[in-house]
Amino acid sequence: MTATAGRLAEALPSWTAYDEAPYLSHVYPQAHPDRLATHATLLGVPCAPVETCRTLEIGCGDAVNLISLAYTHPKARFVGIDLASTAIARGQAMIDALGLNNINLVQADILDADPGEFDYILAHGVYAWIPPAAREAMLAMIRRALAPAGVAFVSYNALPGCRVRQVVRDMLRFALKGVEGVSARAEAARDVLREIAEDLPGESPFHTAVREEANDTRARPLSLVAHDELSDDYHPVHLFEFVDHCARHGLAFLTEAEPRNSAAGFLPPHALDDPDFDVIARAQHADFALLRCFHQTLVVRDDLVFSRRPRPENLYGLHAATPATLNEKGVFETSQMTFEIEDETTSAAIRRLGRAWPKTLPVRELIGGDAVRAEALLNMYWAGAVALHAEPSTYVTTPGERPEASALARLQARSGTGRLVTLRHATVEFQDDFSREFIGGLDGTRTVEEIVRDVCARLDGPPDKIDHEVRTNLVAMAEMSLLVR
Repeated sequence: MTATAGRLAEALPSWTAYDEAPYLSHVYPQAHPDRLATHATLLGVPCAPVETCRTLEIGCGDAVNLISLAYTHPKARFVGIDLASTAIARGQAMIDALGLNNINLVQADILDADPGEFDYILAHGVYAWIPPAAREAMLAMIRRALAPAGVAFVSYNALPGCRVRQVVRDMLRFALKGVEGVSARAEAARDVLREIAEDLPGESPFHTAVREEANDTRARPLSLVAHDELSDDYHPVHLFEFVDHCARHGLAFLTEAEPRNSAAGFLPPHALDDPDFDVIARAQHADFALLRCFHQTLVVRDDLVFSRRPRPENLYGLHAATPATLNEKGVFETSQMTFEIEDETTSAAIRRLGRAWPKTLPVRELIGGDAVRAEALLNMYWAGAVALHAEPSTYVTTPGERPEASALARLQARSGTGRLVTLRHATVEFQDDFSREFIGGLDGTRTVEEIVRDVCARLDGPPDKIDHEVRTNLVAMAEMSLLVR
């Protein structure tokens, strides 16, 4: 995400580095307004419907994240601001190609911008990478632009986990004194990082951590190294420091965007009956224990009333999804975990969700108004076994008679990128030219039989085998939420 520097642009010429070496943005499922609305709903916040919401992204870069949201939510309104003119131009070109009329990109200075009022505000990867004055301006803008029941997503590099990254960053910046040019510095950094990893003496846990960080940094794209490790500003903070900073701007901590991290703020339930229970202190102690290095925090206006504990009735208006399948041993499996459910009603609900994947089903339809099973579903959400959503899915899960990939996926495939954005606001990769050409050509004008015929004309092999592979791939693309029909 391209950071914005405010009026300090002239004083800090490195901000033009985003024009010299583009920092391409990605989609962030954890920053989807649906995720923000889900957590807000769980805590009793009467947030705006995602379908018709107003969303602002601060530091939008080339706006791939925002464009994906605008494409799938034509009745909603989206605004992105960023200081880098070339990034805005790339995003605008994609908007024009897709014919979107519900999104506006603005090259703006966050010290001056006044974008209006929004239900959801996103600021991914900006806070820790901008000067103090710009951080103040960003939080002031969020408070000023946030609707009364709005929710803002702010991600930032955190302490204590980022101490090691700071050490590697300091070593890099010292070693590269006198090296000019964004790309040249990033290229030279690779050699310095290799030396750190190979030559740093000492076998203490700290030395080992520094070597691992150096290797991890070497594996990152050059644009990340150029704009992160070699930037002029880097200000990781403790969670409590960020919360205090928000409070000075009239903003209050709501929860974390990641379900597994948000659970820590609500547990143990008996402690939350105590009005003196300090959620932030508990979360901060967890940060110290886990050496957490990144936070994705949701904040609201400090005059908003909300509950610190999700109540069962807050789940009944949500929707659930899971790819879990029941194996022969009676245990549910996903790609990330296995889990067992003893209650037959809950087990039946998860089996239904697994068969419907990737579609969502209404929670009330799955469990009725059963508070015990609602709590079980919430625990599975926190564990990562089940996803909860504020809005129902509209995905095509089986290819139609004339399969059609989303216009966004087709545009990206034709541009030659191997990273395609799905209708679920996630990224899938296709590295071979044929797959990208195949997806780019799924414009809904050909039947499956015609697609098979065209592929047979291009590839050698038994027609029956090609027919099977084409149909299998179309089903897989539907399951990845790449098809609109």
